[in-house]
Amino acid sequence: MIAFCTHCWTEVDSEDLQCPKGGADFGNDARSYEQKLVAALRHPLPEARVRVCWLLGENRFIARDPN
Repeated sequence: MIAFCTHCWTEVDSEDLQCPKGGADFGNDARSYEQKLVAALRHPLPEARVRVCWLLGENRFIARDPN
């Protein structure tokens, strides 16, 4: 299964505990669900971005790009 770091979108092994590129700790992500969804708008797979757009709409979140 393909897995990605939710911070930098580097492809990682699904069993990794932290990102080999940026060092993000996969078990300690303090971001809210909405913040994670907004970050996922940069996902490298187009079909994942489509799902994120649907989820943002379903949950009536207003996507605000933090950058």
